[in-house]
Amino acid sequence: MIIRRIHAYRAVICWGRTPADDIDICDDGSEERTYPDATSALRAIGNYISDPQWWDERDTYEIGSCWLRDDEPNVEISYTASLYRETEEWRDGRFWRRTRTAVPLTPLRLRLATGIDINRETGA
Repeated sequence: MIIRRIHAYRAVICWGRTPADDIDICDDGSEERTYPDATSALRAIGNYISDPQWWDERDTYEIGSCWLRDDEPNVEISYTASLYRETEEWRDGRFWRRTRTAVPLTPLRLRLATGIDINRETGA
């Protein structure tokens, strides 16, 4: 018998930075953190959204921003965010494996968890 149990949720934020007058990415990176529940992971993603009107749904599993002004002068930054569910699977009472599955990250789900309403009209 196989038993599946949600172990955690993982918020993944990726970014790229570029000089404001250039299209070449000069710096990129990502950050992944594990949270005990989906609401906590969504709130962590919400911390990156300073101006919701410039964010939009990229597909069912990802939201992203357009190019935004960075704290550094003449630099722009763009973000994408996604959410994953990590599940433990046990077979015959013993740990078997951990799986990672993308979870839909929709504007409604984000709004319900954070109160942030990303604007579909003027977003990325």
